[in-house]
Amino acid sequence: MFSRSNSHPGNGPADAYTQVPTNITSAKSINAGAKTAERDANRGQWASKTEFMLSCIGYAVGIGNVWRFPYLCYRSGGGAFLVPYLLMLFLCGIPLFFMEIVMGQFSSVGCIGVFRLAPLFKGAGFAIVIVNFICTCYYSVIIAYPIMF
Repeated sequence: MFSRSNSHPGNGPADAYTQVPTNITSAKSINAGAKTAERDANRGQWASKTEFMLSCIGYAVGIGNVWRFPYLCYRSGGGAFLVPYLLMLFLCGIPLFFMEIVMGQFSSVGCIGVFRLAPLFKGAGFAIVIVNFICTCYYSVIIAYPIMF
């Protein structure tokens, strides 16, 4: 893996050790590449950028924006509520939304698998699943009210 170099023009002493790759592609990396290509072939892809953007808008704009936001704005002081709301939206909400999209596209795995990259965030994927389950239960009840009445 290391070879002794007799000459290093301008880069230090003549007896320095330099790293020379002995085998650029190993059998392990070829097998890993084949498995990745096979996995990617089985995953669905977006047909167009428009389809992806509409999906993101549908994910971000839900019943909470239509039903709950005007109520919260009225209850919390009207225009004075908009200032901290917009501040938190631009400082936290949008960057976290983009981070979630980028991490999902980069890793091509679900929310539990993506946080295996950093052991510090090991439970974050499970927390996302639990919070989504709770929100689904909450919004299911809200959507059921118009159906019942």
